[in-house]
Amino acid sequence: MFWESWGKAAPAPAAAAGRVPVACWCAVTRDGVVLCKAGQTASVRPDEQSAVAELSETLMAKRATPGLEFATHGSRRGMKLHLHEAAASGPSGSLTVWAFHIIFDQEFSESHAKMLLGNMVTWSKAHRTSPLWQAGGHLAAQLTSEGDLERLLQRANTASTLPEAEMQQLASKVDDVQQLMKDNIELMLERQEQLELMGRKADELSAASKFLFKRARSAKRFQMWQEAKWGVALGTAATVGAAIIAIPILL
Repeated sequence: MFWESWGKAAPAPAAAAGRVPVACWCAVTRDGVVLCKAGQTASVRPDEQSAVAELSETLMAKRATPGLEFATHGSRRGMKLHLHEAAASGPSGSLTVWAFHIIFDQEFSESHAKMLLGNMVTWSKAHRTSPLWQAGGHLAAQLTSEGDLERLLQRANTASTLPEAEMQQLASKVDDVQQLMKDNIELMLERQEQLELMGRKADELSAASKFLFKRARSAKRFQMWQEAKWGVALGTAATVGAAIIAIPILL
């Protein structure tokens, strides 16, 4: 069962009254391969375990985008952040897509959820270049990383109870997520151009063609960034036309 895969006994039912909203689960994947995951079992009642399992599967199935992806199941929400990096091996221009997943209560602050994702990205940096993370199979990093993920969850849940005035780190991590989204877009645009130019020499392109490529890249950048920001703000996909509407967005 999903819960048993965490290596822990099922928790006793939690009291609903006065219950503090928490992040209860997180995971890291590489190109769809689950490398490690962890959960706060005491925060989820036995009758909620199947819902969390279904939500995790829905979240993992979300396509890779430059921004955030969202999913909801009952009283739980899921958030997923992709990190696009140049592949350590393989054809030129190929990308490795890392994904960071979390599941949390509806009442859990979205800003704190983004902070947790930012912390997961920062923590994973030292691991992403290792052979285990680069080529390992299903749950290859579970033994070495589960404890770290549990501590990140605990830290996020502790931080969620503090006043916003005391959360200076929060703004920094949200900014990190925003910068990561921008980097994703530039890397994805670069790869698209490489594919489009494949088989064509640069000196064969006319000045007009180069100008059109530059304009196309600017248009694609604008479209991808608007879609990414819209997803962050509302937790849903939006068309480019709708995303152009000028609204203040807190990333």
